[in-house]
Amino acid sequence: MGVLTADFWLWWMFIRIKKNKSGVISVQVIDKSGGKYKLAKTIGSSADALVIKNLVEEAELWIQRRNGLIEFDFAGRDLQLEQLISSIRQIRIAGIELLLGKLLLKLVLAPSKTSCLKN
Repeated sequence: MGVLTADFWLWWMFIRIKKNKSGVISVQVIDKSGGKYKLAKTIGSSADALVIKNLVEEAELWIQRRNGLIEFDFAGRDLQLEQLISSIRQIRIAGIELLLGKLLLKLVLAPSKTSCLKN
């Protein structure tokens, strides 16, 4: 038999916001998974604060996609719960009939003359 092995990669990434000599601010993703700081991606640069905010959000999404992270959105959970409940059209009570089938019900509850349980 073979030996089961697995390779694990730890991704240590963060966002660096750096002011350049020209006065604009660059948004970069830095990778430190190998022990050294390495520029993984330059997202963009701007002097406008709103654009910089959008670049930081884009960098966060880039890191999430790169690492394969999945986030759950719990902010709108009440609305989602209401939508789920309102989408239910019919409630069907399931019991013995679904588990054991109609055959067992006929044999036990209403045995006929041809039943195999008859003495």
